[in-house]
Amino acid sequence: TILDKAAVTYTRVWCAYEIFVSLCMERKPGYLYDIYTVAPSDCSKPAVGITDGPVQIDQEFKYCEHYEMKSVRERSFPLELAEQSLLTKIQEAAASVELDKVHILNAIAGQEDLEAPPLEEHESYEVVNRLLRGRFAASTWLPALEADRRLLQYSEA
Repeated sequence: TILDKAAVTYTRVWCAYEIFVSLCMERKPGYLYDIYTVAPSDCSKPAVGITDGPVQIDQEFKYCEHYEMKSVRERSFPLELAEQSLLTKIQEAAASVELDKVHILNAIAGQEDLEAPPLEEHESYEVVNRLLRGRFAASTWLPALEADRRLLQYSEA
């Protein structure tokens, strides 16, 4: 996912469906879900990401563990954007075409009738929400703690 600086990506229903497919449907070995955004101005890289595992650049450092470098790299992810993403509720996502939202939410909820009014709440919505929020919380809680941020939303993810 390419995450814009206002986290609008997570407010759109088609993006919610892509997250559902990526995180919840049967995953093939080696399939990864990564989140990238424009790096903050104090970062030397043009983009920063939260990734499913170490990436190429993490493996180029010979004197550190790959996961240690992943953690160092992810520390540059903007906390404001991570915190905004911790509030994601795919069931509240918007659509340009209302019927798209109906079909997508029904598909995520496993409803047979995709034309039926979508449920306002469903366990599958919450599974997707928690999987996504958990990725942000796990990757950014230490920088949030060091920045003296409110940690309740991290623990609830």
